[in-house]
Amino acid sequence: MKAIDIAQGSYFRKMTGTYVYLRISDASVKYLGLDTDWIYGVCFNGNITRLQPNKPVIAESVNSFLKNTEEDKTWHESIIGTAKNDE
Repeated sequence: MKAIDIAQGSYFRKMTGTYVYLRISDASVKYLGLDTDWIYGVCFNGNITRLQPNKPVIAESVNSFLKNTEEDKTWHESIIGTAKNDE
């Protein structure tokens, strides 16, 4: 599947990545003044990705997106000793 084929508001993962992104709508891309020749996604942690429309991606579900969030929280608790939101 290509990045352009991911519906706005749907989830995807890069072919070599582990993080799942939520595709940003075309209206939001225009509103933010971003280059409309690219596809954008936002990760649970706020990171943004920018992909060429023909770049291969893997469609994902909201469950995969939430799993990334939980895995990050678990890692943070094991390394730091507290939940990320407890700080």
